[in-house]
Amino acid sequence: MGYTIYGKQLAWDGGECGLYKSRDPIARMEYAIMDMNLLVTAINGMPLQKAIEAVTQLRNQATEQAKWQRTPQNAGFPILIQIPISDICITDVRGNIQNTEKFCNDVLNALGGK
Repeated sequence: MGYTIYGKQLAWDGGECGLYKSRDPIARMEYAIMDMNLLVTAINGMPLQKAIEAVTQLRNQATEQAKWQRTPQNAGFPILIQIPISDICITDVRGNIQNTEKFCNDVLNALGGK
């Protein structure tokens, strides 16, 4: 499997990519799978410098999250329990987060970024 990034072929093994995200500052962070086709379409639709900045930011976020030792908790109000409880343990998705970092590095190489 592969993708075309700014006219350059990028091989990808199809490994799942994803990150933890939050809808707002007080909501619990939840793991979300990336739609790689939408990501590539968005990257190709941006001016080159904006694409490099966006992918760098995404990569940096993945790099940081891959270092986490614990599943993120509700940072806003830790005494509140949000229902339904659907936490995905960091150990279950760490490899997917690392896939995100690798994919971003591959894209940055294709774009000539760092």
